[in-house]
Amino acid sequence: MDLARLRAAVPGIALTTDIIVGFPGETEEDFAETVSLVEAVGFDDAYTFRYSPREGTPATRLKDAVPDEIAAERLEQLIAVVRGVARRKNVALVGTTHEVLVEGRAKRGGLLQTRTRTNKVALVDGPEAWIGTYRRVRFTGTTGSTFSASSLERELAVVG
Repeated sequence: MDLARLRAAVPGIALTTDIIVGFPGETEEDFAETVSLVEAVGFDDAYTFRYSPREGTPATRLKDAVPDEIAAERLEQLIAVVRGVARRKNVALVGTTHEVLVEGRAKRGGLLQTRTRTNKVALVDGPEAWIGTYRRVRFTGTTGSTFSASSLERELAVVG
């Protein structure tokens, strides 16, 4: 199934991946293809790592190690691309509504941390009694990775 058909079949699907840069033998062309793929797919997020040899694995016997400084540069570049793609996607979600699971208190600000079914994190004001429940929220802003949100219940209470 191609990507367009997948997105049509599952509207709102979130795609994530894991990417290792600097694997032995990786060329500049290989890395450029990786960056191109990240941009073309439009991943919602990617867990990115720099290759590091692990004793006892077959990869330790591979030749053409990528120098650490090149692998570090590639990782930095890849992270910037992943964040840029994710930020563009997330900005487009501001104003939309979502069902979220209230996970607990946020680390700062006295808000609650919530998560959508597509793994988007949103911070919302609400009582501790909401922890462990599902709520409907509207995304009101984003830092690029985390959303601010308002509870639809609270919006309706103000209007009603």
